Amino acid sequence: MKVAAPACRREHKLSVGTSSVNACTVARSTDLPLQESSDEGSVPVGQNESLVVDRTYETWNSGDVSGLQELYAADADAAIPGATVRGRDQVGAPWGAFISAFPDGQLTELLRLDCGTYIVSENNLSGTHTAPLVTPQGEVPATGNHVSVDGVSIFKIENGEIKSEHLYFDQVTFLSQLGLMPPQPTA
Repeated sequence: MKVAAPACRREHKLSVGTSSVNACTVARSTDLPLQESSDEGSVPVGQNESLVVDRTYETWNSGDVSGLQELYAADADAAIPGATVRGRDQVGAPWGAFISAFPDGQLTELLRLDCGTYIVSENNLSGTHTAPLVTPQGEVPATGNHVSVDGVSIFKIENGEIKSEHLYFDQVTFLSQLGLMPPQPTA
């Protein structure tokens, strides 16, 4: 199945080795922003899923935790380092903890692989740690430090909702920037 790219993004095809997905569309943050389609009711395959991820970034950056929860399916799962939550009601806890701890935080998408139902999104979280960060391992008091850390989210979108999200991020850099680990040597 070929996945159509949004009309205003450059289209690059990658082959992936699964039987259910034959190609992905790659879009970098430097590509043109999405624009409204002029064909009413006509959305290319893969674009609906991509729009859900667009809304996720917009909602995260507005700090709207309840709005973010509404983007997830009732039986969704979200996995981040150190925690897995299940169900729409539980998804708000880890995301709300980060939004609360980094109130000026901005989540910026750097690269997207759009494979229809699955979307892989490289991102960067940048913000200042001005409130406690509540984690399953305990509370991290505010450090006042600025962080800029890269990560990757793998979304599974079904019926216009996030069914699953797995987030991976550079924990060593994150903890070092918070002052909780020694700085990492530079090459």
